[in-house]
Parts: sequence; C-alpha cells; structure tokens
Amino acid sequence: MTHTEKVVDMIKWLLHKSDLTYYRIHKDTGIPKNTLARLQKGESEIHNIPLATALKLEKYYLEEMGKMEKVTFEGIEYTLTQEAYLTGTHGNPYYEASGIDADGNEVTVTWEIKDHWLDKDGILNGLLEDESEACDWDNPMSVECI
Repeated sequence: MTHTEKVVDMIKWLLHKSDLTYYRIHKDTGIPKNTLARLQKGESEIHNIPLATALKLEKYYLEEMGKMEKVTFEGIEYTLTQEAYLTGTHGNPYYEASGIDADGNEVTVTWEIKDHWLDKDGILNGLLEDESEACDWDNPMSVECI
C-alpha cells in the first residue's frame, strides 16, 4: 500500500468510521466545515483535496490514534476504535471491541472473562462491579479481520 493510499484510508476513517463529526474535525484542524461536509457526503473526492488539507487530516488522524487504547496480539499492535463491551451468549460471555491495525485494516478484538467472574457452568455470576478487573485487557484471546 502506498503512502497516498494510506492517507486516503486515514481520511476515510476520520470522516466515515470514527465518532468524530466534521464540525469537531473543523474545530480541531481549522479545515473549513463545508470542505469536510462535502468530503463526508461524497460530493468531493479525497484525491482532489489540496495537499495541505490532506496533510492536516493525516496529522489529525495520527493524533487521534495516539489518544486511543492500544493492544498487542501475537506481536502485532492494534488501536481500539471503540470501548470494549460485554457480549456473547449467557453461557459464553466475553468482551469485544473494534480496532484497526497499522495498515488501517479493521479488526474485532475479543477478551476472555476471568474465571472468578464465572460460575462452574461458565455463566457470568452476577453483574460486574468493576469492568477493569473483568479481563486481562493486555492479552486478548483473539483478533479477527472484518
């Protein structure tokens, strides 16, 4: 993947997959709201924006990624793009969150719930009072490409 393709993917993620509004991006970068709105709506092509705008958006993307939680699985670092949440069946609960790798590939990261939160049948034994203790957050059980 070329650097240009990576920057295009970064901009697409900012405008379409992040929780950031174009108004927030405008406030943080100074890029005109109407420019961002046209890009977000597909009325303007990312390939046609000025280089200075693309560089600002690349820098902003990298700053935003730097603020997000990171996790390593099998030697690869992933940036979480959402908070982990409890899911799975009643008898097989686990946590998962969306993330991306260094190339911008989207992934789902999953964590196993610690045994002391489960009864003998593997069912969650009540409500977790402190989710920071629910899993070994530094060691996910799997990462799958979406």
